[in-house]
Amino acid sequence: MKERSPIPTPLKLRWREFRIQALPFLIFVGVVIAVAVLWRDQTRPGMLTGEVEGVTGVVTSPSAGGLAQLFIERFDEVEAGQTVGQVIRTPPDVLQSSLAVLKMEIELTRMGWFDPVLDQQRNLLQQEELRLDLLEKRTDLAIRRIELQQAERNEERYSRLHQQGHVSAEQYEQIRDLAEMLRTIVTEQEILVEETDQTLDRLRGGTSEPRADTADAIVAALNLHEERLKLIEAELRPAPLIAPISGMVSMIHRTNRANLAAGETILTIRSGAADQIIAYLKQPLRFEPQLGAQVNVRARNATKSHGIGEIISIGAQVEPLSPAHRTPFFDAYESGLPLLISLPPTLEVRPGEFVDVDIPDMAR
Repeated sequence: MKERSPIPTPLKLRWREFRIQALPFLIFVGVVIAVAVLWRDQTRPGMLTGEVEGVTGVVTSPSAGGLAQLFIERFDEVEAGQTVGQVIRTPPDVLQSSLAVLKMEIELTRMGWFDPVLDQQRNLLQQEELRLDLLEKRTDLAIRRIELQQAERNEERYSRLHQQGHVSAEQYEQIRDLAEMLRTIVTEQEILVEETDQTLDRLRGGTSEPRADTADAIVAALNLHEERLKLIEAELRPAPLIAPISGMVSMIHRTNRANLAAGETILTIRSGAADQIIAYLKQPLRFEPQLGAQVNVRARNATKSHGIGEIISIGAQVEPLSPAHRTPFFDAYESGLPLLISLPPTLEVRPGEFVDVDIPDMAR
């Protein structure tokens, strides 16, 4: 019989068989390779979890007292050295009582002077009389300043209430007029004190040296009154609260007119810049880290930025890990050796963010 040639398979049929038998396998292999590459370069978790450290500063009360006012609000930007608030070290009522006692003591000192006075001592005693008047004027001025502080705080509070519609315009105007009147009184008394002080200086300039037999007791009493008045005037001035660093106010712990203890935290400031990363090499330690060793750092945010850092400091001892650095779903006690790592300049992260850290020596 004559041999018959095989019937050729159509190309369309061969393509159909390839799609059914080989193409799925090739696609599967390609997907596996792509997943492995992406896992290695993008999504593989780091060997260590690091936290970007930012500079944190706190503003504390320099002494016990009351928080007069804060000049900033939460999330405001501040500069290092900026005054962010004031603390009244002594309550106004206590200061007023101290000034009232001082005025009585000054009056008793005045009543203790005796006449007649020797002619050669009369000029000196006139000086002391003027000095005593100056003390009284300064005491009155201190009292008016306390009243002005209270009136200005009321004016500020009533201004907010008036803007919110809680008080009438007449009530607000009464408080504002009282504060304005006290400002005028304080200004006038400051001028009067300055003029009296200048007059006393001129009188002293034209007087010879005092004799040894002058009224030393009166001079000593006046010196005591002056020092006590200086102390009260110092307590009258609010203590400023100074920002220790530049940054943003992240938390306000106490509000206006709150009572404070010495050293109590009032607000927290966090810097927006960071220059290092803290990571923990967990136990058991698989290798001994070395200063200057390079590490790979990868961000966990949407930028997926990465860079090369180096170990700049190694802790002296193994420390307990904070909850943020512990293994998820693992409640047992964990500890690790702290490592400080320099922040790569190419890493786009904020202070407080977590990053993945790979140490090449750990992969060996």
